[in-house]
Amino acid sequence: DHFGASYCLAEVERLAGKANLAIKIYRHLLELPEASQERWGWRIQTGLGRSALRAGEVDIALAALSDAAADCPNNPALQCMLAEAYLQSELPQEAVNVAEELLRQQPEDLDTILWYGKVMERTGRKDEEIQALLHGLDLNPTSPALRLSAAARQLDKGALPEAMETLRPMQAFEDAGVEEWAQAADLFLRGGDESAARACLVKAIQASLNPRSDLLFKLDKINKKLGDQPAARRSLAN
Repeated sequence: DHFGASYCLAEVERLAGKANLAIKIYRHLLELPEASQERWGWRIQTGLGRSALRAGEVDIALAALSDAAADCPNNPALQCMLAEAYLQSELPQEAVNVAEELLRQQPEDLDTILWYGKVMERTGRKDEEIQALLHGLDLNPTSPALRLSAAARQLDKGALPEAMETLRPMQAFEDAGVEEWAQAADLFLRGGDESAARACLVKAIQASLNPRSDLLFKLDKINKKLGDQPAARRSLAN
């Protein structure tokens, strides 16, 4: 039908990056009687909100996404978009409220926990961000990204012993990548554990087809400081 075809056109324009044109079509659709139907209303408001966020029209986005989220309170994606609209509208407490409610609904969902942590970071709530990352580690203790992020935030806060406790299990990981080993080395250096930093740099270099010069330089610098260049050469040869 004509209404459905217009909605599809709005979606095509939105996905093509033509946010302002999509906004016009969504707004026109909202003026039609069909928009009051349950299956259409929240979809149009969601599309309007997404397009408005992309266009920088935060007032329009917030109004549209608030209506859509009210119609679909159990839709996680909508709640995330609503929180983003609050953040862009400089309403951090409202964004935190949405994030806390979604986390309450999905306390064991790793993606939700990580998203919640990012909202806490953006609103300056460092303690809550760290707790979210640590909870994520409880669910996925072998995730290098989670462990590195949690340790980095703890170091930023000045919680050195806690950061090192979070970071040390990383040394036993087998599936971390070059960048993750390099980041782990930097964090160990920040924590004052040069031996652990060296071990991570060795793993980063061993995992590289063409080792980066900055990694080699850092390793050489640590070896000179520790006075153990022969051991380092043996490590790189293995």
